Amino acid sequence: MVLFDFDDTLSEHRLFSQRLVGTMAFAMWTFHGGVVERWADSVQRMMMRLENSYIAQFCPPAGMSPFGYRRWFQEAQTRAVHWLYEEAGLEPPANARQLALKGQKVALHRSAALFPRAREVVRGLQLRGFRMSIASGNDSRTLHHALVGCGLRPYFEKLYGADLVDCAKEGPEFYRAIFEDLGIEPSQALVIDNDAASIQWAWKAGARSIQVRLRRSLAEPIAEEALAVFDSLGDLLTFPLLR
Repeated sequence: MVLFDFDDTLSEHRLFSQRLVGTMAFAMWTFHGGVVERWADSVQRMMMRLENSYIAQFCPPAGMSPFGYRRWFQEAQTRAVHWLYEEAGLEPPANARQLALKGQKVALHRSAALFPRAREVVRGLQLRGFRMSIASGNDSRTLHHALVGCGLRPYFEKLYGADLVDCAKEGPEFYRAIFEDLGIEPSQALVIDNDAASIQWAWKAGARSIQVRLRRSLAEPIAEEALAVFDSLGDLLTFPLLR
């Protein structure tokens, strides 16, 4: 089983986020009118507040355990909807949650920012008979619509999605929960991620891993635990374990 991360592994996170803010702002403008730029500011501020809530809940030193993601996420979604309208200076309508989720879905479908050769690599690995899933700190719904938008959804069996295993991607527990859900031994998994900490967590959970460092403007630390470190996704197709 090959487990791909999404942000900064298959998709360029900064560009994806920029497009997501703009397209979601336009979607909310179509629902409510107003000024698109104000909606964009509202979306951006809401996303920052949501990230800060996640950090406070799960990231050391304040966050002491990665478990309980589902409950946090359900509560955070409700808060995020109120933040979105609050930042826009509006009272949330009765169907605010549905509108916000609809706007997010539309935005995710239109915000593709894949790295060069990402589609070629994923398709190539499938043709070689490899099973693939996603292992990301995002929730599974976001991953589904983001992958639909960039045309990669059919290639992945499961989208982990911290909500699927009720565990934030903040330690080896995340990967252990995935391996248990998949019903595989850790040695049967190959994790592909850009983040050195994630590579280390996968190694501690018993899996092998490859690190990709694709953001030229982002000096990712190199993970000593990685079997290989690549600057191009295309290099995955020549790696012995994936041939």
